[in-house]
Amino acid sequence: MGDRAGPGGVEHAVQRPSSRQVTGILLGLALAVRIACILTFTPHARADDIETGQIARHILAGEGYSLNYFGPLRPTAAFPPFETYLNVAVHGVLGYGEGSFLVVVLIRSLLSVLTAWVVYRTVRIAFDPTLALWALIVVAFHPAFIFYSSVTPMLTRPPYSMLAIAVVLNRLVHWMKSPSRACLIWFGVASGLGALVQPRLIFFAWIAFAFVEHRRIRAREVSLLGGVRRLGAAVIIAVLVALPWTIRNTLTFGELVWLRSDQGTLFWIGNNPAAKGDFSGIPGPVWPSFDIAPARTLPEGVRRRASEANEVERDHLLFREGVTFVKDNPGRFAELCFARLRFFWFGPARDRASALREALDQLFAVYSGLLLIGIAIGASLVRERFGRVLLLLLLVYTGLHAVTHAGMYYYRMSIEPYALILALEGCRRLFGSRSRIDTQPEPLLEDDVLLDEESEAWPSPIGQPSR
Repeated sequence: MGDRAGPGGVEHAVQRPSSRQVTGILLGLALAVRIACILTFTPHARADDIETGQIARHILAGEGYSLNYFGPLRPTAAFPPFETYLNVAVHGVLGYGEGSFLVVVLIRSLLSVLTAWVVYRTVRIAFDPTLALWALIVVAFHPAFIFYSSVTPMLTRPPYSMLAIAVVLNRLVHWMKSPSRACLIWFGVASGLGALVQPRLIFFAWIAFAFVEHRRIRAREVSLLGGVRRLGAAVIIAVLVALPWTIRNTLTFGELVWLRSDQGTLFWIGNNPAAKGDFSGIPGPVWPSFDIAPARTLPEGVRRRASEANEVERDHLLFREGVTFVKDNPGRFAELCFARLRFFWFGPARDRASALREALDQLFAVYSGLLLIGIAIGASLVRERFGRVLLLLLLVYTGLHAVTHAGMYYYRMSIEPYALILALEGCRRLFGSRSRIDTQPEPLLEDDVLLDEESEAWPSPIGQPSR
C-alpha cells in the first residue's frame, strides 16, 4: 500500500511528508498570511499607542515608567513590563517612525506563529499528533489571532499573553510527564516570566500545579509532604523571577506592590452604582482624568481623596468602595457578573449597528454558543489530567473576568486556543473519530512520547493508562 510500479515494473515507495515537514509548511504559511496582512493594512504608525506604548514613550523621554492614569503623568505599575520594555528596545534602537512600528507588528506576528508551534508541541505530548495538528491549524489560522497579531493598531497584548500561557502549559505538561528537578525549575521560571506579561497567569499556574500534585497524591504516586514541597518550590522560583519588578514597584510607591497596582480599581469600576457589566461610561482604554461615570457616584470626600492619591493609595480606596457596593447590593452584583459573562463570551449588545455589523455579531454569537457546547462535551469526556488543566484554565480566567471590569472578546483571546482544543477533543471522542493524519511519524524532540509505528497506536494521554 502506498507503492506504485515504475516503468520497469519495479515498485517505488511513495514518500509521505513527515510531521515536521507538514508543521513547517503550515507555520510558514501562517507567517506568510500575517506578513500579507501587514503589507495590506498600512500604515503602522502608532501601532503601540495604547497603554504600554505610551509608557514606552515616557521611558524614552526620560520620564520613567509613568502614565496619565486618572490624572497627571505619574509613576505607574498598572501595566506589566514585558511588552513595554520590548517597545522601548525597538524604538530606542530604531527611533519612532514607520520602520520601527513595522518591526513591532512583525514581532507580534512572529510571536503569534511561535505560539502555534508551542501549542502543537504541548498537545502532541499530552494527547496525540492528530489533535496537535488541528491545534496548530486553529492557532495559526484563526481570524481573530491573525487580526490581533498583524492588523489592529490597538490593544496589542493577545500575542504576548497567548504565548505566555502556551509556554506555562508546555512546561507543566513536561512536568506531568517527567517530574524532575529541571522540569520543576523551568515551570517556575516560565510562571514568573509569564507574570511579567500577564500577572493573572501566575495564579492560574500555581492553581494548576497544585491540582496536578493533588492528583498525583490521590493516585499515591507521591506523598502529601512531597507535593507541598514541590508546590512551594514552584511558587518561590516564580516569585524570585518576578522579584526585580516587585522591588521597583515597592521602591516607587513606598509599600509592597507585587505585580500590578490597579486590580482594586478595576474591581470598583466593574462594581459600582453606575456599572452595567460592559464598557459603557468608560471613555477609553486609558483614563487621563478621574471624571468618569463611576467616579460621579462616589461621595465627594472619597472622590477628592481618590483624585489626589497616588496610584496605589487610590487602588486601595476604590477597592474598599467596590467591596462595600457588593456587600450592600449582592443581587445587583450577581446581575453584573452575569452581564460580564455574557459580554465575555458573546460580545456587547449594540443599540445602533449596521446590517453587516449585526450579521457579524450574530455569527460570532453562534460561534461562541457552539464553542461553549464543545467545551461542555470536552469537560465531560476528556478526563485525563491535562484535559482537566485546560478546563481549569477556562474556569479561572472566566471567573476572574466575571467579577471585575473586563469582558470583551479581546480579553478572551488568551484562553481561546485552549477552549477550541478542549472542544475539538471532546467532539472527536463523542463522534468516535480517531483517524490518523497522512504523515510519516518521526521521533519527537528530546523526551516527547513516540508513536508506535508497528501497532499504529497513539501514546496514551497523560494521566490515563495505556489500553
